[in-house]
Amino acid sequence: MATQAFVNVLTTNEQAGNGGFTHMLTFGPGSATARHQSSNYLSETTANTAMVFNLFNAKPGDVMVKAALIADPAFKDASDAAFNTTTFSFGDSGSATRHINAVELNENGTEVLYTFANTAYLYTALTQLTVTLGSQSGKKLSDIDVGRAALLIQILSLQTLDKSVTG
Repeated sequence: MATQAFVNVLTTNEQAGNGGFTHMLTFGPGSATARHQSSNYLSETTANTAMVFNLFNAKPGDVMVKAALIADPAFKDASDAAFNTTTFSFGDSGSATRHINAVELNENGTEVLYTFANTAYLYTALTQLTVTLGSQSGKKLSDIDVGRAALLIQILSLQTLDKSVTG
C-alpha cells in the first residue's frame, strides 16, 4: 500500500534560485528525534519490504524535465552496520524506475550522494508519480535512524506554456 507523500511546490523565487526545479520532497527516519529533517518518513516495519510514496499525478502534456537526488547525510541504522542496502527509485505507475533507478543511499553500502537525471519524458495520460525506497532482506526501513534524502524535480506543463504564448 502506498503512502501519500508531502510535496513542496517551490515558489517562483525558489525556482529561479535553484536551477528551475519546481518541486522538492525530503525523506528520512521516522523517529521523533529525526522528524524535523524530512517531510516523508521511513515508517515501514516489515523486513525486506519497500515503501512506496505517491507524489501527485502528472497530467497529459506535462514534461518531466529533470530530477536531482541528494543524500545528506546518507541513510544508516546507527546500531546495525550490517544494514547496508537502502535503494531509491523515482518513476510513475507505468515504470517505478522511469527517472531514477535503485540508487544506493545507505552509508554502509556503496552510497551515492548525488544523482541527476535529465532525460525529458512527456506524459500523454494522467499518471501517478511515485518514489520507492527499498530495503534489504531481514531489515526494516523503520530501523533507519540517520539520513536525509532530497528529491528535486522540474515539471513543465506544455498546456500552461501554450496558453502564456498564445494568450
